Amino acid sequence: LDACDSLRHFSTEVPRRALHSPLLLQSILAYTSKHLRQVTGRDNDSADYYSRSLRLLIPVLDDPEGALNENNLAAIVILRSFEEFSGSKSDHGAHLLGSARLFNLISNYATTSSLGEAARWIVLRQDIYFSLTKSQPLHMDLDDYEYPLAATGMLNTELDSYTNRIVLLFARLLNHVFGSYSNPNPRHWDHLNEQVADWYRGMPQDFSPLWIEPPDPDAGSAFPRIFMAEQGHVVAYQHYCLCSILLAIFDPHLSAPSFETFNQRSEANNIVVKNLRIVIGLAITDPVGMAAKFHASHILQKCGSHLTNEAEREQAIDLLRDVNKTAGWETGHIIDALARQWT
Repeated sequence: LDACDSLRHFSTEVPRRALHSPLLLQSILAYTSKHLRQVTGRDNDSADYYSRSLRLLIPVLDDPEGALNENNLAAIVILRSFEEFSGSKSDHGAHLLGSARLFNLISNYATTSSLGEAARWIVLRQDIYFSLTKSQPLHMDLDDYEYPLAATGMLNTELDSYTNRIVLLFARLLNHVFGSYSNPNPRHWDHLNEQVADWYRGMPQDFSPLWIEPPDPDAGSAFPRIFMAEQGHVVAYQHYCLCSILLAIFDPHLSAPSFETFNQRSEANNIVVKNLRIVIGLAITDPVGMAAKFHASHILQKCGSHLTNEAEREQAIDLLRDVNKTAGWETGHIIDALARQWT
C-alpha cells in the first residue's frame, strides 16, 4: 500500500491509530488473517473479522460527515484490499465503488490531511487495477487529484509527486481508451501521448535504472534485470511502460486501412512487447516489492498473449505463481487464460 508513499503512512501511522479505532483494528485483522489464509490454505477467523468490520462500517457510510475521520478512510482502503484477494474473476468492486463515492464526496477534506491524502492515492491505484482488468472507466473523479500535485503538502516530495503524476496519467489514459473506445478522439490521444513523453523527458535522474542486465537465457533469465534505487521508482517506471502499452494498442491513427498503417501496427506491437518485458523484468528483479508484481500480473492478464518466446512465457507463469504463493492473490484464472491464448 505504501509503494508510492515515502512517509509510509499505512506501515507506521495506521497500526498506531488502530489501537484507538475499532473499525480500523477489525479491518487490519480481517486483511491480515485473509492473507494468511490465502498463503497457508488454512481456515481462520478472517470471515468473522470481516463481518465485524462491516457492522462497524455501515453506520459510517450512512453518515458521510462521520466518514471524514481519517481512521475510517484508512479502514475503507484496507477493506478494499481484502476484497482484491478474490482475484478479478470474482471481484465485483463493492468496496471500491463505495470508497470512490466517499472520496469523491469529501475530496477537499482528503487533500488537507496527510493520511487522508495517502489513502486517496491508494484508492486511485485500486481503481486503476479494477479499470484495467475489467476494461472500464474509473470510478474516481480524476480532476480532484490535480490539486495535491500542484500544491505543497506532506506527500508532495519529489519521489511521491513525480510517481503520482505518472499514475494519474495512466488513469486518464484508461478513462480515455475505455470511455471513448467506440468514438476515439485522436487529438485527446495526441495530448495524452505528449504528456507521457513530457513526464519521461523531465524524469529526475534518481528515477532512472541504476543497472540493467540484458536477458541471459543460458543463466535462466528470459527478462532483463532492472535495478532501481526505490520501490517508488519501480512503480513510476512501470506506469510509464503501462502508459506506453496503452498508447500503442489504442492509437487511433492506426485504424485507417493502408500499407503504411499495417507497418505501423507491427511497430506498435513491438512497443507493447518491449514495455511488457520491462514491466515483468522490474517485477522479477525486485524480490520484496509486491506492488511491482501486482502491476505485472495485471498487464499479463490483458497483454500476456503478446509474449511468443517460450522461455518468457514460462517465467511469466512462474511470476504469477509466485504472486499467488507469497501474496495470496488469485492468479490461477490468469494462468489458465494465457495457456489458452498460447495454444
